[in-house]
Amino acid sequence: MRNKDVWVRRKREVPSTTVQLADRIEMPVSADVAWRHVQDIRAVAACIPGLVPESIEQVSDDIFRGTLRHLAMGVPSIWRLEAAVTRADPDRRLDIHLEGQEERLDLHLSGDAALSIGDVDGLVALTYTGDLTVRGRLAGAGGPIIERVVASIIERFVQSVGAGGQVVPHRSWWRRLVAWCMAPFGRRG
Repeated sequence: MRNKDVWVRRKREVPSTTVQLADRIEMPVSADVAWRHVQDIRAVAACIPGLVPESIEQVSDDIFRGTLRHLAMGVPSIWRLEAAVTRADPDRRLDIHLEGQEERLDLHLSGDAALSIGDVDGLVALTYTGDLTVRGRLAGAGGPIIERVVASIIERFVQSVGAGGQVVPHRSWWRRLVAWCMAPFGRRG
């Protein structure tokens, strides 16, 4: 008879990647205009690369579902996402809880984010923090991909809020660092 403890010790942990995000972006519009835009779920969804627009459904006042098609490292994936959005109007703050699953690749994600619009030193700023965890066999290489996707979402959102392209595109801290390193050589990142 085999010892069951041997099999417990051999069982491998499921790989996971957790990404923590935090940034503040100045907005060229009033706080009221930016807040109205943030609350328009369809407008925000249009900023998410790969989100299938016709898949968005409002399950309840605060629950939304959608499908995201994404290609990472040459592997196509189809994510089923569900987001719970809690609004705090007087504070101009949104709290978002996101759950998702990619069945074919056996990947799962969960995360929380807080987004607020406020006046900071006379400027309107969008401040966000969040953490996102992806679990599954392919999750180990997910950190940089997740950061690029989130940076792209924020850049698209800021551009869509700024009417007429008045907004300087937001670049993630990584892209800003690369640009700074390349500047002495006459190149921009």
